[in-house]
Amino acid sequence: MSSLQPVAFQVPPYQANALGMGSSFSNNSALFSPYALSLQGFSNPQPLMSVPVPAPTLAQTNAPAALPFEQTMRTAVQKTAKIVGINAIPEFHNPLEKGVLRILGFCNEFAEAAKHVIPAPLFKMLYGVEAVYTAADTWNTRKHAMNHQDASLPYELKKSVGGAEALTTLIKQGLATFIIPTFVINKVHDFVHHLLSQPKLLKNVPTSMAKSLTSAAGKKYAPMMAGLATIPLLTTFADPAVFKLCDTFVRPFVGAAPLVSGD
Repeated sequence: MSSLQPVAFQVPPYQANALGMGSSFSNNSALFSPYALSLQGFSNPQPLMSVPVPAPTLAQTNAPAALPFEQTMRTAVQKTAKIVGINAIPEFHNPLEKGVLRILGFCNEFAEAAKHVIPAPLFKMLYGVEAVYTAADTWNTRKHAMNHQDASLPYELKKSVGGAEALTTLIKQGLATFIIPTFVINKVHDFVHHLLSQPKLLKNVPTSMAKSLTSAAGKKYAPMMAGLATIPLLTTFADPAVFKLCDTFVRPFVGAAPLVSGD
């Protein structure tokens, strides 16, 4: 920091008064360029001396703070550095979503549809498999986001990019894999079970089919089949809506890098 030359800036009175300063100030312990000052909200600060002053580097801004104002300026520069040089992330075609591995992504949905038929240990195991699948998907998207950043980007910033991407993926998976399917499949299951418990609601159904549906086996397996039938509908309609919602609102909220087409 000692290599920088002193420089004073004109500050509009209303901004100077807000910071408890006069109409101009000179900071000899830590100097910042007009660019850095603009980060803090100063409108076009005018140098009193024509001296070139470079913007502080991230290493310089990590120096111990001597003044509260210096601390404020350093924080502003660090926040700005977090978004400088971060690349957009190509859309990730996860290998877990291809081929036989894709079936693992429906384990919890099958468990919900068949929970009154399958043993409790199998129900828990299927949810465990789904949890591992979600964790692997989250890790892959995090790695993908970090790998598409420039090698010159500090590793801490890469971790930040990967962490935001992982959080976005977890929210997507939480909604599209756990919350929405569990709610919908349970409601469908309960509706069909209630329907089969009210013979008068089946008066327009052929007698032979009504007898099959209202039998013990029918009441046991028909709700399960109805729950399983909702899975393709959820995949076709609910999943794209959730992904679009998360990319539009969640991604900017958590600070994730923007997506671009490609891989």
